[in-house]
Amino acid sequence: MMMIIVFGMPVIMFPQIPELLAPLLLPMDPVIIDYMIRVDKHYHQSPYAFDVEVELPDEAGRQRLRALLTNTAAQKDITALDEKITQYIQAINNAKTKRDFLREFAASPAEFIHRWIASQNRDLEVILGESHVNLEERRRADFFQKPWVQEAITHYLNARLSIPGAE
Repeated sequence: MMMIIVFGMPVIMFPQIPELLAPLLLPMDPVIIDYMIRVDKHYHQSPYAFDVEVELPDEAGRQRLRALLTNTAAQKDITALDEKITQYIQAINNAKTKRDFLREFAASPAEFIHRWIASQNRDLEVILGESHVNLEERRRADFFQKPWVQEAITHYLNARLSIPGAE
């Protein structure tokens, strides 16, 4: 009786099994939900929200996923491989930066050196938190009488004392 319901015939021949089972073993067609998205302001201020629950009876897939997640040896291997990938990506980025640097230098050495020194100078000023002070301003005594100088000296001495072997 069940054969008639599933296959439409009471008896099947053994060679017919693959062709009769194939349509039943294919994945199901995707579920298509027609829905119109409304963008009017009144609709979006509605106090209601709806949850649509969809049950998926894929127990075999869940068991495989659980087995994979509980396998700590596999997790360690995956983590180690991820770290190697990260190191390789960093090495590639470093090599690209070096290549670009040398390529610009080869194209125009003098101009490149001037741009590079200016860039390094700007970076140093940013790192040290210094503003650009010209030499003429530093030659005057009133430059060192400004209120920030005393604070800078205190910070400098504290930094020197905190470094071992700098005394």
